[in-house]
Amino acid sequence: MAFLTRGEALLHGDLHTGSVMVTEVDNLCDRPEFAFFGPIGFDVGAILANLMLSYLAQNGHARRA
Repeated sequence: MAFLTRGEALLHGDLHTGSVMVTEVDNLCDRPEFAFFGPIGFDVGAILANLMLSYLAQNGHARRA
């Protein structure tokens, strides 16, 4: 329980590749309604897990085409 109660930073709360938009001049995160003050590892873990799942799913998507 200490993990979620340790406030270190303002977090997005629902961070994944669909909520991050990147261009050559700007970076944006949308949908801030899940934001909360908590441990920085929460958002870092969420985005890394989403990237890993997307990478591992590529073989399955390629076979469908």
